[in-house]
Amino acid sequence: MVPLSRISERCQTVIERLTETLEENLEWMLYLREHGLDPGRTVSVVDTAPDGTLTLELAGAAVALGSALADNIYVSVKK
Repeated sequence: MVPLSRISERCQTVIERLTETLEENLEWMLYLREHGLDPGRTVSVVDTAPDGTLTLELAGAAVALGSALADNIYVSVKK
């Protein structure tokens, strides 16, 4: 598993784990839940902005994710 922030563009991944840092922040957890970013979901990195913000594709929808969140979401590369 690696942090989502280290995944290259167009790579499909599966969310495996959310860190305790995320789980302790209600605002972050609500954002993740609202956008379907739960363990077991498949996501792809579509674009990475210069500031580290990721644009993800999840079930055909685009979701923006800042580097602070992406650093705390661990994924595995889908084969």
